[in-house]
Amino acid sequence: MARQGNRPATVMKVETFRSAIRTRPFQVFTVKTASGETYTVRHPELVAISSTGQSVGLFLDEAFAVLDMESITEFVVTRDRPRETLG
Repeated sequence: MARQGNRPATVMKVETFRSAIRTRPFQVFTVKTASGETYTVRHPELVAISSTGQSVGLFLDEAFAVLDMESITEFVVTRDRPRETLG
């Protein structure tokens, strides 16, 4: 497992996700995986972090993606506007 400072990289990614979904006002963000796929999160309630912090579930427009935290290579806050309501 890659390390950043004294902490495993996966721990850093979990903390990044938790911080991003708690930010108020919420800011839309995009994650990129090692395979080159990108996923944009437009609302904090569309993210589910596993109890172990090993994976994250993302509810997308027409799908649900489960990502291994180790596969995430980039996390970018975008300038898109968040959705006002769900549903």
